Amino acid sequence: MQELLPGSVSLGLDAALDAAPCGMLVVDDQGRILLVNEQAQRMFGYRREELLGRSIELLVPEEHRGVHPGHRERYLAAPEPRLMGTGRELYGRRRDGSNVAVEIGLNPWNTPAGHLVVASIVDISQRKQAEARERELLAQLEARVAERTAELEQRAQFEHWLRMKEAVNRVLVESGELAAVGSRMLEVIGEAFGWELGELWLADEQAGLLRRAAAWHSARLGETEFEAHSRTETFAPGVGLPGLVWATRQPLWLPDAATDTTFTRASLAGRDGLHGACGLPIGVGERVVGVATFLGGVVRPPDAELLGLMAEIGSTLSQFIDRTRATEALRASELRLRVALEAGRMGAWEWDAGSGRVSWSPGLEAIHGLAPGTFGGTFAAFQRDMHMEDRATVLEAISRALA
Repeated sequence: MQELLPGSVSLGLDAALDAAPCGMLVVDDQGRILLVNEQAQRMFGYRREELLGRSIELLVPEEHRGVHPGHRERYLAAPEPRLMGTGRELYGRRRDGSNVAVEIGLNPWNTPAGHLVVASIVDISQRKQAEARERELLAQLEARVAERTAELEQRAQFEHWLRMKEAVNRVLVESGELAAVGSRMLEVIGEAFGWELGELWLADEQAGLLRRAAAWHSARLGETEFEAHSRTETFAPGVGLPGLVWATRQPLWLPDAATDTTFTRASLAGRDGLHGACGLPIGVGERVVGVATFLGGVVRPPDAELLGLMAEIGSTLSQFIDRTRATEALRASELRLRVALEAGRMGAWEWDAGSGRVSWSPGLEAIHGLAPGTFGGTFAAFQRDMHMEDRATVLEAISRALA
């Protein structure tokens, strides 16, 4: 190793620097390179003679060369052992113009030749590459975790949706008055989606109005002025949340019903702490038989996915309402028939030709002098109770009816 130091400096320094595991440079107070070991030559791609006597700025990236002399002067004003660039990345410039990531340690050295600085330089390119690869792998892992989390959340939402649909289906097969079954259905949907109050509005086609048929409120909400007022409320097409949904045949979401001008019961909702609301048409295609509305206790931004899931229930509810209305109409018809038969002292009977089973109404049993439920239940028993003079006429009428 050649040197520019005076002979007073130990001649063994050359060998010591070359034995160091990292690049080593000795620089004077003017920034000139006085000593350079083999590791530094390999690191920067220069031969020794190309560096000795040259400014240390030769090894500084071009974008930092202008400010580097100022850094040197500040260091020489208060020299002490320290690492350069704490908290930021450092780079050296190779002979081919490329940059190499480095860590640099500085140590002041007072000699008869003056104040010198010994710089130890470590090439950390491989470490940087390993860190970059580690960050890449970590990002990939985080992405997979996020993807898996999303899959689990989606599965949980799907399973929640299935459980809710099953619960709705169980309610739909229940028999009973529309108000009771409808209230139970509103409860299942409301609790599944975090609502506090639900209302079922059915269309009165003759009057052209929606009338409330059933309602439900959470245990937390309890009885409210809003619900009491709504018992006798009606809505025309396009009026209020129920009327708007009825007229447009589309689900509708109100982030805050208490401040929405289209919500006709806004002041009541505000006093009772009801805010987010949605309405669902109940029907299939152009046919809407009613509207279900739900309100919650917080302002609730529109949730298109939730609204879509709830809207799917609409067609199912319409089938339930049609069936319940048909059942109620049949019961009413049967009641009117029974009243008419009793008023005219008449009876009715049914014959299942397949099984041969014959059923008599209580009125017919009374006409024949039988206690309720004591008729034999067969066509033979029916014939035995026919008057002999009427039997041929009755059998002929039955034959004509079956022809």
